[in-house]
Amino acid sequence: EKELQVLLNRPENERFAQYVHTLPLDAQYRHMSSTLIRQGNAASLHEVPAEVQQFMRETHVYEPPLHQPDGTIVDAYAEHVQEMNRLLLG
Repeated sequence: EKELQVLLNRPENERFAQYVHTLPLDAQYRHMSSTLIRQGNAASLHEVPAEVQQFMRETHVYEPPLHQPDGTIVDAYAEHVQEMNRLLLG
């Protein structure tokens, strides 16, 4: 909890601090590695709670941008982040 507060007190994070709250997570989740999940490590993915897997599917958080035939690039997660910023920051 102290580490989270230090992170949220950083100038670049202060605007989000009011929206972030700690959750009592079981100890089994404390050593999960998002790096291994981003790399597609199947052994790590089975440890991911169903709610997080759903978030990953819906937001495309760990997927690379898609290069369309017309040359445009679609980054679904970047679009999600932009929408969240719009909603949070107005």
